[in-house]
Amino acid sequence: MRFVFLRLEKEQAAGSMEPTGTETGIDRGGTYPYYGGTGTYGKGPRSTMGVDEQLTAMRRDLAHLREQVAHLSSLIEVSHVINSTLELTNLLTIIMDIAKTVMRCEASSLMLIDEATNELVFKVALGEKGELVEKFRLKMGQGIAGWVAQHEEPALIADAAKDDRFFKAVDKETGFETRSVLCVPLKVKGKTIGILQALNPTDRAHFDEADMQLFQAFASQAAVAVENARMHERIIRQRAVEQELEIASQIQQSFLPKKFPDVPGVTIAAVSVPARNVGGDLYDVIDLGDSRVGIAIGDVAGKGVPAALFMVKAMSDLRFHTASVATAAKVLQTVNELAGESDLGVFITALYLVLDVKTGQLEYSNAGHLAPVVIRPGLDGVIRLEEGRNLPLGVAPGTRFDQSEFTLEPGDSVFLYTDGIMEARNAKEEEYGDGRLDALLGGRDASPDELIALVRRDLAVFTQDRPQHDDLTALAFRYEPA
Repeated sequence: MRFVFLRLEKEQAAGSMEPTGTETGIDRGGTYPYYGGTGTYGKGPRSTMGVDEQLTAMRRDLAHLREQVAHLSSLIEVSHVINSTLELTNLLTIIMDIAKTVMRCEASSLMLIDEATNELVFKVALGEKGELVEKFRLKMGQGIAGWVAQHEEPALIADAAKDDRFFKAVDKETGFETRSVLCVPLKVKGKTIGILQALNPTDRAHFDEADMQLFQAFASQAAVAVENARMHERIIRQRAVEQELEIASQIQQSFLPKKFPDVPGVTIAAVSVPARNVGGDLYDVIDLGDSRVGIAIGDVAGKGVPAALFMVKAMSDLRFHTASVATAAKVLQTVNELAGESDLGVFITALYLVLDVKTGQLEYSNAGHLAPVVIRPGLDGVIRLEEGRNLPLGVAPGTRFDQSEFTLEPGDSVFLYTDGIMEARNAKEEEYGDGRLDALLGGRDASPDELIALVRRDLAVFTQDRPQHDDLTALAFRYEPA
């Protein structure tokens, strides 16, 4: 630029105003002559231009360069935004504030794709009617925004009213008048995650191709910022879930008995291997006195701390009322009444058994749990105690609970377990199932510890040590009267 003015001064001083026809410069229209050159400004046939015309051309070019610098500055600002916050809502608002300023328009909006419904959802809408707009959802292909998301291509609409894709319901609902639309997809690694939209430029009739280029560059950086923030939110949520599950697991483990009461005539063993993302299993053994022992096992249907607290309450109620309530059915019925109906959809399947060691009489009540398995040495198969079934605890307060009885023979063992064992899967997604367990345990003459170890080894072979998706809990006891 300085070169042009120096040359102008020299030639004016020399009295020469003849064009040289040799100097050219670059602008968005192509080549143009500096002072003394020939041809029109921009592309096309050359013609002689006077000093005033030349200065006008240079001012126009300078204005264009300033505009380009402003555009680059705005993109740099977006880059700074990417590193300024990872809080998604704030980030989206900042992005749209910048978009509205850079594009010099009346309104702007950002929509993200809800992958669950495959719809576009307004996340931020800036402008006079922004709050009214945010309640709308668009199907893929619906409106200009839906078309852009579906086809993954930008759209430049000079007159929205004349475009068949224009979705008029938003304007009708909000009272906003859409004239010119600029809409571009938000893409991350080739995947469209949403759209950016600018409406009605404030200082020109409609958007043009230069606006489109700027908006696409803007959208490219904005998409990266949005995806980074979403990933950050997912990590935060996952950490919160993991922390809650850890607390729940600690609560669960703290309430499981560390050792069992010493009741002559019965040998007991148990194991509980917790898995992630589950509510937790429970078991307990209670010395009822007079050679009687109470045995409980249960499975909480629910996740996290609420499920763990529900389990704690149920176990506390069971321990408290076993001494004062006469029968197994009455114990579960009392615990069910105290549990009430959970507002969180949490309930417990449970078994409660009372063994009289003197007689071998086993009294049991089942609250929606898997049936106890009686293992008699030398017997072909097992004996499943299917009677005495009731609803799970915490489902229907006021339910009357039934019970049943079975007489154990000396040497008999009883195996109790939760559905984590039955639903363990192999590489073919086949479940372990009752049949395999019955075939494994049938006729075994083994201690409770040996029975549990046998089942765990068989599970490992069946699943090939695949990660478990539910708690694995088992309790076995053997009747061995003196």
